[in-house]
Amino acid sequence: MTPDSGRFRTLVAVLLTLFIPGLGHLYVRAYYRAIPWFVLVVAVTAWIATVVPAPETVSVASLVEMSQAIPIEAQVVSTSMTLVAALDVYLIVQMEEGSVGEDATRCPSCGKDIEEFEDLDFCPWCTERLE
Repeated sequence: MTPDSGRFRTLVAVLLTLFIPGLGHLYVRAYYRAIPWFVLVVAVTAWIATVVPAPETVSVASLVEMSQAIPIEAQVVSTSMTLVAALDVYLIVQMEEGSVGEDATRCPSCGKDIEEFEDLDFCPWCTERLE
């Protein structure tokens, strides 16, 4: 794997997580962590929804008014949760990138460890033909 592709994967995962916590985890196939992050977001959103009164009509002005009514504590909790989720997915990608030792056999295309699959003539991760 080229250094650029690792950075791109990390960037995409972090940006997806900042958009919706758990989405970046799905992107890096950390399914066991994606579900708890998403559930946490839904729980916090439900908590915020009980704190802020619902508008009688849906308009831009009523949505702005509703967003201004969100307590600072709720904003801090929501932002902190999103940042911690982004840090979590960043660390997951970094651990995956560094989990393969320097002396391991790697696929020239995707860079993943193929040492245990030496009898195959293709990479089991990206299906690229090996020489």
